[in-house]
Amino acid sequence: MRSWTHRITILLVGALLLGVISVTSAVSKTKQVPDFYAQAVFSLPASTKQASRHLAAGIERLPQDVCREWSWWAKFSADELNAWMPEGLPEKFPQLLAEEASEPRIVIESGQLLAAVRYRNKHIDTSISRELRVELTKQPNVLALRIDELMAGSFCS
Repeated sequence: MRSWTHRITILLVGALLLGVISVTSAVSKTKQVPDFYAQAVFSLPASTKQASRHLAAGIERLPQDVCREWSWWAKFSADELNAWMPEGLPEKFPQLLAEEASEPRIVIESGQLLAAVRYRNKHIDTSISRELRVELTKQPNVLALRIDELMAGSFCS
């Protein structure tokens, strides 16, 4: 009888230890910042106000261009978007960012959009990122947005 209780105790302690190690590893991974996000945070253009104004002016011109011209286009760089987002996003679209979210950034590479935000509350301090792909569809005037990956730090869902 004692042999069985001893084995069960060892098994339970082992399972508990494995659980603690798993949780510790997961929490540690949420604290790591993805490389693309770290680069985007530190590579803002020297004149963020100028880049932000250029983006805002281009966006404000869009409705007029669409109505006036048969063929139109708009081009915005990731640097311009990253310069505009810290101030423009909360001001123009406050519903898009949670109160605990800050420092939104994007990186455009290899046909995909990597978007991330810093998320902090009293229990959590991590970066949350998504990998997005924009694709043309067979239907006219329709784009598809595919969400490939959600990560908290380097912890992938």
